[in-house]
Amino acid sequence: MIVNSIEKLKALSAVLVPVVIAWVGWNYTRAISEREVEAKFVELGVSILQAPPDEASVNLRKWATEVLNRYSGVKLDEKTIEELQNVPLPSSSNWSDAPPKLGWCYQEDSLVPGPERYSVHCHWAEDRCNKAKGNRSDIGQSLCKLVELGEADWMPNKKGWQGSWFEFRPVPFPDPFPKLPLVTGMTGTNDQ
Repeated sequence: MIVNSIEKLKALSAVLVPVVIAWVGWNYTRAISEREVEAKFVELGVSILQAPPDEASVNLRKWATEVLNRYSGVKLDEKTIEELQNVPLPSSSNWSDAPPKLGWCYQEDSLVPGPERYSVHCHWAEDRCNKAKGNRSDIGQSLCKLVELGEADWMPNKKGWQGSWFEFRPVPFPDPFPKLPLVTGMTGTNDQ
């Protein structure tokens, strides 16, 4: 009787294993296809939001913002949604024309007292900001953060490291720039 049950189990597994493998493969392929479509929607939404807003594009910008909020993987807060609908996203094509109104920025503390101890560096994309910032342990650095720069208290210079807009100061930069973490260095302490 046990031998008969084992034979039945072998026959059943010979049928079920290929069905399960086919089902898993189909789900995997479907998930990859869905991700590709979502990425295309995000790409389209970003391209729409990089154009300057005008009356004719209000509904299109709203749609593009909803697409980003749904598919980007990071939910947007209400203030960011409003900004995206009213301020063009920075892009390589509009980045060097005039001081940006929106950018991915990080702040640095060189830990060397003087007129250029602190600096902010703003980039048109998060990946460019992270690449320019690097991962230095010899200075204080904030994370890259999307910053509304239209009302920021700064006098930026263009054509900085990796195409950034930047400024140096002897004191830390206030909001809306990213805060520096508490850093104790060889020459001092940053209390930000």
